[in-house]
Amino acid sequence: MFCPNCGNPNPDNANNCGMCGHKLNDQPVQAQPQYNQPQYEQPQYGQPQYGQSQYGQPQQGQPQYGQPQYGQPQYGQPQYAQAQQSASVPGKGLCVTSMVLGIVSLVLFCFWYISIPCAVVGVILGFVGKSKAKAAGAPSGAATAGIACSFVAIGLWVIMFILAAIGIAALSSELSM
Repeated sequence: MFCPNCGNPNPDNANNCGMCGHKLNDQPVQAQPQYNQPQYEQPQYGQPQYGQSQYGQPQQGQPQYGQPQYGQPQYGQPQYAQAQQSASVPGKGLCVTSMVLGIVSLVLFCFWYISIPCAVVGVILGFVGKSKAKAAGAPSGAATAGIACSFVAIGLWVIMFILAAIGIAALSSELSM
């Protein structure tokens, strides 16, 4: 029996095409057109080909390698309900935004007019996202990373301002002498 969808030869008692999975039960049996070429018959599934042993081959009635069985998701893809559930975690966007802003505030440390506002907003969004994620029972590691990076950037700027104040005071005392 040949598949009407892809033309693949299949055993006569097959329910679905072995190549494309098209249902064969309801389709009338169609013969492949002859092109005056000798046809060879492929060995049935599970039977060794010429010169091959049966070692490692699945027994008759077992599914083909990599083929999902009935009722299982195809090729390990998540079902729609699982994907929808993971996308609707409350506070996830705030947590990720906090982490990105914390990293940006560290990377752009030399530009105070970008780094300080990013760090402050990163801390605020981090605490808000962490509380929403905690209330929903979701992980909040991104919020923790954002809060930590933002606090490190703010701490570096506090140290820079203190050093700048000490330097200005030392410079002004040297100039006044």
